[in-house]
Amino acid sequence: ANEAEQAATDWIKDNTEEDAIIASWWDNGYYYQYEARRKTIGDGGQFDGWYFTQLASALMAEDPKDSATGLRELSGREDSPIYLILTPEQIKRIQVIAYYALWDSETGTTAVPEEMHATKYTMTRLYFADGEGQTVFTKVYESTDPDNDGMPISIWKIN
Repeated sequence: ANEAEQAATDWIKDNTEEDAIIASWWDNGYYYQYEARRKTIGDGGQFDGWYFTQLASALMAEDPKDSATGLRELSGREDSPIYLILTPEQIKRIQVIAYYALWDSETGTTAVPEEMHATKYTMTRLYFADGEGQTVFTKVYESTDPDNDGMPISIWKIN
């Protein structure tokens, strides 16, 4: 992780409840567990197709309520606060996340759209449109990442 992501992780460690859970794409899960001292919804230990499709579906749900419900179910904790961290690195992987989100287990195929509309999916709406038109997530942190052309890093709490 770079300095901007480390600062966001430090913010989580210093400003969230001890039972808080971090939601993100799985690949930084262990990093967030170690640095923020918080449970994560995804990490490299959940390395199976079913889990990836569920996590991706929650991140890419068109309705933010469905996204929050999916993340809460994956967390396994009904009452713990959940913080979704969105970084430039995750946004760069949006096609991979969409691949899993749109996976059809019956046919063994996926239908990733060629264009990702900024306001269609929860993850992209929060990141690119500042959460426009939704009340399920509240932004609690934002900074810019100089290592990624000043793109934002944001943290959203499920209400």
